[in-house]
Amino acid sequence: GRLLLYMNRGLLLKHAPDRDKNVRTIFFAILSALVADEEAQRRGVVLVILVDPKWFQWQDYDRTLVKRFIRMFTTMMPMRIVAFHHVSNSNPMFEKMLPMLWFSMGKHLRLRYRLHNDEEPGENADELKQFGIDPAGITEDMGGVLDPEMTAAMWLNEVIE
Repeated sequence: GRLLLYMNRGLLLKHAPDRDKNVRTIFFAILSALVADEEAQRRGVVLVILVDPKWFQWQDYDRTLVKRFIRMFTTMMPMRIVAFHHVSNSNPMFEKMLPMLWFSMGKHLRLRYRLHNDEEPGENADELKQFGIDPAGITEDMGGVLDPEMTAAMWLNEVIE
């Protein structure tokens, strides 16, 4: 399958001075994954971003950070985004934020964008499975089986070695 890049938006640093740290961290993580999997550069990657209401509220929305991430994904990375899945476990705030996000995305990303906004994480996993994303490859907070902290630690150990 394609390289699956997962990000939990609620775990990013939330203060404006930390924007650059967030962008650099994500940039390093994606670039490291692309270097390790050259096939992903050719076949494209799938972005899965979790926006969970228990970690992310309206006051946490940072338009500047969103613009930087979109610019990074579309112009600075040697990758082709073939799908962009936003998982939001029944977050009513997300519906208010969506038009601003779509405007920032541009047509290319908007055509590849899918929103999964269900009450239960298991329902999100079922929807993601329809797009070829196996629950064995996604984290528990989206209805999968992977422990998000364990997978991040395992990946970091692989990159350092």
